Amino acid sequence: MNNNNQIPSNAIVRMFFVVMLNVINMVVSKLILVLAVYQFVCHLFTGRVSERSVRWGEAMSNWTWQMLLFMSYKTEHMPFPFHLFGPEPDRD
Repeated sequence: MNNNNQIPSNAIVRMFFVVMLNVINMVVSKLILVLAVYQFVCHLFTGRVSERSVRWGEAMSNWTWQMLLFMSYKTEHMPFPFHLFGPEPDRD
């Protein structure tokens, strides 16, 4: 890999990363479900949601979006852990 967090254009290497990111995405999907249930319970019993959980949900959603862009060849930028965990990408 080079310094700007882009993978080489080698299709086999990219497929390896796609498979690895898909496995990570299965875990993230379960975490999002747990977070949604937790938010529902908080809302049901307290009348409001947890702001910390909202931030975590947004971060996991942004990571999923970045991962899908990479897997569909829309971008060469790989999501976390190969790129900084940060703001959402441009959706244009």
